[in-house]
Amino acid sequence: MIHFGKGERLGEWWKDQIICGDSREVLQALPAGSVHLAITSPPYNVGLEYDGHNDSLGYEEYLAWLRPIWAELHRVLVSGGRFALNICPTSIKDFKPVHYDMARQLRDWRIDSEVQVDAEQFTTADFARYNLVVALGGDGWMLRAGRATAEAGVPVLGVNLGRLGFLAEVQPEEWRGVFERVRDGDYWIEQRMLLHADLWRDDQHLLGVDVLNEIVVTRGAVVRPVRLETYIDGGLLTTYVADGLIIATPTGSTAYALAVGGPILPPELKNILLVPVGPHLSMERAIVLARGSTVTVVARTEHQAVLSGDGAIEEPLQDGDRVIIEASPHVARFVRVQDPGYFYRTLMARMGQNPAAKWAANPNE
Repeated sequence: MIHFGKGERLGEWWKDQIICGDSREVLQALPAGSVHLAITSPPYNVGLEYDGHNDSLGYEEYLAWLRPIWAELHRVLVSGGRFALNICPTSIKDFKPVHYDMARQLRDWRIDSEVQVDAEQFTTADFARYNLVVALGGDGWMLRAGRATAEAGVPVLGVNLGRLGFLAEVQPEEWRGVFERVRDGDYWIEQRMLLHADLWRDDQHLLGVDVLNEIVVTRGAVVRPVRLETYIDGGLLTTYVADGLIIATPTGSTAYALAVGGPILPPELKNILLVPVGPHLSMERAIVLARGSTVTVVARTEHQAVLSGDGAIEEPLQDGDRVIIEASPHVARFVRVQDPGYFYRTLMARMGQNPAAKWAANPNE
């Protein structure tokens, strides 16, 4: 058995070509020409991740450099070796080195750039140093980037490395041409509304959060409806008896809200959308509110209830908790090179052709 200790360098057998660790500091300390070994949770996929320090290597050169290391690792694994290590959720299937090619291209244009892997570690002041953020990933990563950069007012250019790619502007094979257009100023900025939600328990403020898609007040694991007293600008609208209530932005109208029968709103609107989930003998229609409206939802429940934001933020609720939702003072800014009619083309191209469903049925394709 070979054991990789936390942050320890391997012996002469690996000729110091691999260093391992599970902290940001260790990864930043990697020497030129090294790789980061990552082993995930079951089924224990093993990945070798380019560390970004050896900038002289292009993608093909990197693969040629990597193959003998990977072959030796494979030999150890098939001979019964074990690696007692869990560093990060990365696998060879997820490896996408295109961002290093992008950084190298920007340097060739004498544009300063920096590669980061966790936008949530950045503060507004950190983002304020940049003129543009390039987000590589799927729609979930675009949501994170939009939230993280909104207060600093930095625009985001999305490159789709996910399955659906509803929010991203660029497909991976198109990035060079799009970068040239952005460099030359041939683009426009699309502003998208964010929601701000505050969670109150009596007079105690428990949470304040901005979201790009939606806030959902919903039941927990117990399959019983919750009663949701809903007020618009202080006046009672109704009490939903339902699995939950979605309070969505126009961006979120094509996400969870769409899945439960809500209308589709164009992204430039500033209206809040209410869509009940599984209503029982109560208001079942979606409602588009006037711009500037404030929504208050009071949870009435004897069992578990949850506040969720963008599918990434989760907070348990108790009976009587209040969630106050209104337009955030900040907006997400997305870089667009397509004409403003792109939204409807993208919408029609995606409807009925969800690649995530196809991937689930055929994960090896």
